[in-house]
Amino acid sequence: TGESGHGYEVTFLDGSKCGSQRVGSLSPFTRIAVVDGILSASEVEALRALAVQKLAADRAAQNQAANQHALDYARFVKELQAEFPWAKPGKASANLKKELTRAFPGVKFSVTGSRGSGSSLDITWTDGPNTSEVEAYSQKYAAGSFDGMTDCYDYDSSAYSEAVGNVLGQAKYVFENRHLSARFLMDVALDVCMEYGHDDLPKVTDSGWGAWVEPEGAANVPYCQGAR
Repeated sequence: TGESGHGYEVTFLDGSKCGSQRVGSLSPFTRIAVVDGILSASEVEALRALAVQKLAADRAAQNQAANQHALDYARFVKELQAEFPWAKPGKASANLKKELTRAFPGVKFSVTGSRGSGSSLDITWTDGPNTSEVEAYSQKYAAGSFDGMTDCYDYDSSAYSEAVGNVLGQAKYVFENRHLSARFLMDVALDVCMEYGHDDLPKVTDSGWGAWVEPEGAANVPYCQGAR
């Protein structure tokens, strides 16, 4: 329905438009060719009018969505400030540590942020809640997620995520790392031995950075799918 120095402007039958199209060349949207006798001049003008109407409707919808987003953002900020009156704006690591400590009393959490860039939060703790229980509190501190299909990081632009970033702070990535103590592993190993009638007591080896269980005489115990 139009031509400029950058190519043709294509107007589709629903009023949507795609500009800068070259005849006979492949673009990300469509490949076009000039064909005579398809639409009359009046039909072309009708398409142009439809495109103007669609543009106006799209802008109105965008404005309405932006206004709703602003209202939702203000509501979420108010709710988060009421729920976390002790929060320090932008101090994601300190706020997350305090939230987890209050949620799981008696469990010692370490929450560290990457220096300078603020690109990640690393949470470590021993025993206590499992990873999914901690994620219920921690994942809102992630500003988005990495999409392996597109190899891109997608920021969460929702009103709630923006409010969390304002009230609590966020990082690009949040990592939960649960460690198991030697005592915990020994208790589990003893339960397993009792259930399966294994007479030899297991032993737990703790290297300081991790612990694992192996039965006495482990060299003589066969592997099954990579585990004893």
